[in-house]
Order: sequence, then C-alpha cells, then structure tokens
Amino acid sequence: MAITWKNLTAPDFSDANILMRSGGETLVGGLDRLTKLAQQNQQNQVANWDNQKDLNTQEALARIRAAGTMDEYNALQQEMTPDYLKQRFGAQVDTSKLYEALGQQDDTIRRDETEINQYNAMKQREADKPFIDALTARIMQDPSAVSAEDISQSGVSIAAQPDLQKLLKDSLYQQTQRGREAQKWNDYQSDRALDLKTQQWSAQADQLVGAVLSNPDIGLTEARETIRARAEEAGIPYSQVDKHLAGLEDRWAYTNGFTSEQMRTIKDAQQLRSDEYARKRTETEGAIQQLEAELGRIPEFAKQGQQIMSLGDVNNEVLKRYNIADDTFTVINGEEFDADKNNLTGQMDTAVKATIDKLIESGIGKSKDEAREMAMPILLEAIAREQTHDNSEDGGELNFNAVKNNLDAVISEYENYRRKHEDTTNAIKQTRGSLAEFDSLERRDLRAIEEAARSRRKLYDSLR
Repeated sequence: MAITWKNLTAPDFSDANILMRSGGETLVGGLDRLTKLAQQNQQNQVANWDNQKDLNTQEALARIRAAGTMDEYNALQQEMTPDYLKQRFGAQVDTSKLYEALGQQDDTIRRDETEINQYNAMKQREADKPFIDALTARIMQDPSAVSAEDISQSGVSIAAQPDLQKLLKDSLYQQTQRGREAQKWNDYQSDRALDLKTQQWSAQADQLVGAVLSNPDIGLTEARETIRARAEEAGIPYSQVDKHLAGLEDRWAYTNGFTSEQMRTIKDAQQLRSDEYARKRTETEGAIQQLEAELGRIPEFAKQGQQIMSLGDVNNEVLKRYNIADDTFTVINGEEFDADKNNLTGQMDTAVKATIDKLIESGIGKSKDEAREMAMPILLEAIAREQTHDNSEDGGELNFNAVKNNLDAVISEYENYRRKHEDTTNAIKQTRGSLAEFDSLERRDLRAIEEAARSRRKLYDSLR
C-alpha cells in the first residue's frame, strides 16, 4: 500500500521536550548554584580582607596604646607615616582610627606625665625643704657670706637652685642699697660735722690772724710764719689758714700804712732775693749730685762701712772665685803647698797677718781690730790682682808671695780711696747743710726788707 502523507502521523516531541526542559532546568540550576558559589566565595574573600584589615588595625592600635612616654610616642608617630602603613599593610588598615588613636594617646601620655611630674616635684620639694630653709636663713642673715657655689653644692635639686640664686642676687642688691644709703647718711653727717668744724676753724684762724697782727712791730714774713706755726699747734688745717693768709698782705699793709705801690716795691725786692736763693739752691743741688757721682766711682773695697768678713768668709770667697781644686799647689817662700780647703786656711791666715802688720806699720790701722777690718777687702783685692797679672807665669796657681808683694800698692791705693771717700762724704754733708741754711737765710733777708720799709715809713711819718 502506498504510503501517503495522510498515512504519516506527526512526530511526538513530548518526551524530548520534557528531556530538554529537564536538562534546561538542570543547567539553569547548575548555573544558579555556580553563581551562588561565586558570590559566596567573593563574600568570603571580602570578609577575610575586612577581617585582616581589622586585625592589622588592632595590631597598630595596640602598638600606639603601648607607648607610655613621649619619647616612645614621638618615635612611633615618626614611624607611622602613610608610606610606612602602605608598605606594611597595604590598604588593609584603618588609618583614620590610627590617627585618632595617636591623638588620644598623646593626650593620655601628657596627662600621665604631668601627674607623674607633679608628684615627683612634690616629693623633691619635700626633700629640698631642709636645705632651702637653711640657705634662706643664711642669705637673710648675711647674703655676702653666701656664694652661688654654696647653693650649687648644698644638696638642693637643680630645679630649686634658680629661685635661691635669685633670692641671693636680690638680697645682695638690697644689702648694697642699704650700704649705699647708710654711706650717704654717714657722708651727710660727716659733711655736716666738717662744715661745723670748718666754721670753727675759720673763726679760729681769723682770731689768730688778728692776734698776730695786733703786734705793731711784726713783719709780714714773720706774721705768716707765726700764723702757720700757731695754726699747726691748734690743729687748724693749712687750707683754712691759707684762706686768711690770702688777705694778710692787705691787712698788714693797712696796719703799717703802706700804699699798694709801696707794697709792690717791697714784694719786688723780696722776689729778687728769693730768685737769688733759688739759683743758689739749684747750684748747690747740682754740686751735691756731682759729689754723689764721684762717691759712686770710688772702688767698693775702699768705702767706709765695708761689710766685715771673717777669715772663713775670705777662704770661701777665694775658693769660689778661683775654683781651687784639691790637686792645685801654691808657692809660699819658694815651697809648694797643697791648696785644698784644709791647707788654705793656714796660708790665708799668714797672708791676713802680713796685711794687718803692713796696715799698722803705715799708720792706717790704729789698732789690730781696726786693721783686721780693713785687711779682708784689701787682701781680696791683692789676690785678684795676683790672679789677673800673673796667670801667664804660674799657670793660674795662687802664689801668696806675689800676693804679699801686691799688698803695699793695694794698701796705698786703699788709703787714697778711703781718704777720698771720707772727704767726699764730708763735702756732701757740708753742702747739704748749706742747702738747709738757705731757708733761714732767705727768711732773714725777706724780714730785713720789710723792716727797712717799715723804718722808712716811720721816718717819713715823723717828718711830716
């Protein structure tokens, strides 16, 4: 039978559709579950990231809260910079909480340190109090007896020292001010007393001048000298006397009837005489200087007042000057002797005796004692000359025969110098005596000029 389209039935897709629908549903459900798993995983990652951020934040906050001092806080603050936090934690840290915590911890540390400092300061004040009280009492009693070093070494803490230093400075200033005020008062009292005394001296000086001028026969020069002498006896200062002496000339001229022209004539004559004495003084002082220079040129060994030397001193001087060693020999009377310190004393004693004998023979030494005083410097000079002139012949040895030969010349020279020294010294004394006499001679001549003027005035008055 032929197959026709009519015989063909339509295909049945119901099972396939069911299968497809079921598969689609299964696929969609799988995708939903996959999406949910992805979402869950993402949520877990976000939760883990947030959790790590919180952990990192808590770690940093714990470090901030652990800072107990400003030094630790400052170091932590310098460390927790944005770059450091980014490098250390990345973005997993809450910086706003950290910076807020830093500010809070700054306040906390400062508050705690302030309380600690206040407590420590209170305890230190308690420890300082005995020292401060003791120093304060000393300063109040006498600040000049306390120094800054006393405060620094007293055991007081450094914090308390500035107040004590200021107290000391102020007390010293006040003490100085009180001293100045006291000095001003003392000066005032002294000036007041001096003014009263000056008035008293002035009155005494005026009375003294009047008393002296009451003598009609006294001259102007004598009046001045008398007033000064009596003022000195009365204890009146020259300054007060000189004020009254300034008008003495006019009062004396009035008492004796001299005109101003006549007084000028008297003063001119006196000035000429004073100039003459001044010239004499200058010449005399020049002569004294020349005599003193001449006295200085006289050899020291011959001057009167030469220091007396013992024989032992002469021995030591010879040994020191000429460096005599133990193996050096001297020649006395043609024989050699060891010139060590032991034998030198005997040889020197012989030389001293010879010197004394020659001084007595020449009449220079009046006695052995006087001759012995002269003998020491003379003998040293004779030895010096022997060493100076005879070194080339005796090799530097000390030859006492040559010393004895020098004695006559040295003694003669000594006597000449001694007489010259005495003559020069006497001349100086006489010249000084003449210089001292000039004052009295000048006063005598000045008085004579005044007396002559007064005599002429009296003669003139008697002839009128």
